[in-house]
Amino acid sequence: MTKDELLKMTRKQLEELKGLERVTIENSKGYVGKEVIFNTRGNNVIKRINRVSDSGKTLYIDHPDLGNNLEIVGRVVYAISKVID
Repeated sequence: MTKDELLKMTRKQLEELKGLERVTIENSKGYVGKEVIFNTRGNNVIKRINRVSDSGKTLYIDHPDLGNNLEIVGRVVYAISKVID
């Protein structure tokens, strides 16, 4: 599967896709350096995690529209490393 195909998927399609792993507060620190997909302003976005806060609730990414950070509490974020060709 390509990144372009992932970007066009709905949230339900992403949920059903095998190989995506949900990023949570408990496991977020294990995904530093990995790419994740999330939805913002009605569009899916793929970004690489640069670092994670000590609490595990905030992912720091290069996305100025969100202030270069992504709060994962209440937001669905998936690691995509296992589904990208």
